Amino acid sequence: MLTETPILASTAEREFTSAQLQEHVGAGRLTLDEFSERAAAVYRARTVGELQALLRDLPIAPAGPASSSTRWPRWAAIAAVLVLLGILAVALLSSGIVGGGGLGTPQMGTMRDMMGGGMMGG
Repeated sequence: MLTETPILASTAEREFTSAQLQEHVGAGRLTLDEFSERAAAVYRARTVGELQALLRDLPIAPAGPASSSTRWPRWAAIAAVLVLLGILAVALLSSGIVGGGGLGTPQMGTMRDMMGGGMMGG
């Protein structure tokens, strides 16, 4: 009869287990003391089975992208982009590169003024 060989845990699996425990603390399922005990056991664990045992009595967190508590809300990202665009517009306008002068920058004249009065000296 074959006995199942325990699978050794990787660093990534330990970090995933630790992150899961942190989420359960945030949800109020674990106290800080319980978390501390389990977090220490995460880094002592040698096998995947030992890691799974640390999460066995907790609900499974949905797999996928970061939880909504760790992501910026969409409106905040849009607001940040708009603020950056506003800062860029003010910088360009005040430098005279766009919009012709501003904040004490003299405006450029017409092409005729720059060329000295026209083609025939007049």
